[in-house]
Amino acid sequence: MTADYSFKHEQLGELTGLARGSDVVQFRGIPFGRIPARFRQSTLIDQLPSQPFDARHPGPYCPQPFLAYPTYWDGPLPEGFPVLKAPEPDEFECLNLSITAPRSGLADSTASIPVLMFIHGGAFVGGSQSLSLAGREVFDGTNLVRNGLARATPLIVVTLNYRLGPLGFLASRELEALSRNNGESVGNYGLHDQARALDWVSRFIGGFGGDPDNVTLHGTSAGGSSVHYQAIFRDRKFKRAILSSGTLIGIGPRNMNEHQAKFEGYVAKFRKSTSAEIPPVELLQSIPVDDLVCPVTPGIFNPLIDGDWIPGGTMDSIPIDGSLEMIIGACAFEQDLGEFLLLDMETNQPLPDAKMLSAARDVFSANGMLSGDDAQSFPSNQPAVAAAYGIEGAALERPSTNIDGWAALIADVAFRIAPVYVAAEASKRRRAAAAAAAGGIFVYEIAATNPFPKWAWGYGKANHGVNDVLLFDVAGDQVPAEHRDEWRPAAAALQAAWLDFCHGRRPWEPLAAVGDGEKLGPVYRFENGGSGGRLCHSLEDLVGEKVARRWRAVLNASRGFEKRES
Repeated sequence: MTADYSFKHEQLGELTGLARGSDVVQFRGIPFGRIPARFRQSTLIDQLPSQPFDARHPGPYCPQPFLAYPTYWDGPLPEGFPVLKAPEPDEFECLNLSITAPRSGLADSTASIPVLMFIHGGAFVGGSQSLSLAGREVFDGTNLVRNGLARATPLIVVTLNYRLGPLGFLASRELEALSRNNGESVGNYGLHDQARALDWVSRFIGGFGGDPDNVTLHGTSAGGSSVHYQAIFRDRKFKRAILSSGTLIGIGPRNMNEHQAKFEGYVAKFRKSTSAEIPPVELLQSIPVDDLVCPVTPGIFNPLIDGDWIPGGTMDSIPIDGSLEMIIGACAFEQDLGEFLLLDMETNQPLPDAKMLSAARDVFSANGMLSGDDAQSFPSNQPAVAAAYGIEGAALERPSTNIDGWAALIADVAFRIAPVYVAAEASKRRRAAAAAAAGGIFVYEIAATNPFPKWAWGYGKANHGVNDVLLFDVAGDQVPAEHRDEWRPAAAALQAAWLDFCHGRRPWEPLAAVGDGEKLGPVYRFENGGSGGRLCHSLEDLVGEKVARRWRAVLNASRGFEKRES
């Protein structure tokens, strides 16, 4: 059953939320940031716009092009699910967050419950915290909070919206001048929005029963990359981090020259529709938002190497806080996203060979792992890597002749190998600094498979983003009967690991890389059925000999691994 829930926050005043049964309460659409103008940094909102504030429905989200989300299920809502109004896009009102909390914590002024703050993905182009399928929010924290109560590991879940696409990540020298003239940080508006949400949680979550000093930041895909960027922010306000199918090198930053070219593409596009020679920034600020968010070029938006927050584009240029504990992992079939990057976003057909090569090289050049400073020369400059993936002969210049090989390589470099690479780099630095036992990076891979047959592309595979479906588990009743005995243990195992981690418990041992020829491990593998997973002590144990050979070929070609792995 759902019912209105009236609550008085000691600082914010009165809110009306929704009671999800007798144990969980949700507050949606709470504004945390104000956007003074397009291409300006957001500022913190420290009061509610009305009293009582209606927090029963999702808040607006950032305008964006249409990106289809997998149609995993379409069944009816189970009893007790709220019927929510569909949110609207709004450029200036999109910075809002939602809170799912134990009812007992709201009633206890002394409560100090750990907080899991979740950042959605979408290639820094699309997505929202209120993404829904058949009326169910994919990131609805109710089941996770309820399971936390049942395990005596209570948790508050916070989700948020941030700016995307050109509104969140467009950069240029002209926009840099605008920022500096206003005394603001340069670019990366979407990342700064996320930091504002963390500021808001730090200030106000205590009034909802949460512990502002015990926040775990979690994200998937571009959300996982976001968490990694937030982890190097010098004034971060969270204690632990979980990166799922996304890291800083998964969606790597780009330098100003690369951003300038994209900016000029937008200017050229809209210059055609106006006769006035107004300055470029003013031109883009005047464009209707629905026109502006249409991509000039396909693919992801990358953050900016701003020289302040983000000093460089490779792991050797990124500071690592050895005291920050992190869980990092991916899915066994990230290849679905690798294939997606080789397709035309509108027709879903393979791109021409030249564009496929360009898309792949874009991933490698921003990733920073392969081919040093010359990713645009791949694959000719890395024959051992290309051969490991069967990219030989005609496939070297014509990816259409081996899309599977190219997609697997993209997926491995951007997603599957990245957690091992990042963790091993952190392990090396911790040893060099003689770091204390605290900290460390815990690596996992999800091999549990997607049980929803409506999504043919990912059905029966551990596809990109299945982490969210396992963690929030909002449609367990839609899992076909023949898959429930497989699905339930995997979902329970992943939820238990995340809940324990938020409570400061190590889920397993950190990954270690300690010298030439050493096995990289341990890595936890979430699996169908049984206990829901097992610990693997080498790459070969985790992914098998064939895939491990591929991974080692990539690692041998990567920065920092040349003399450590054989």
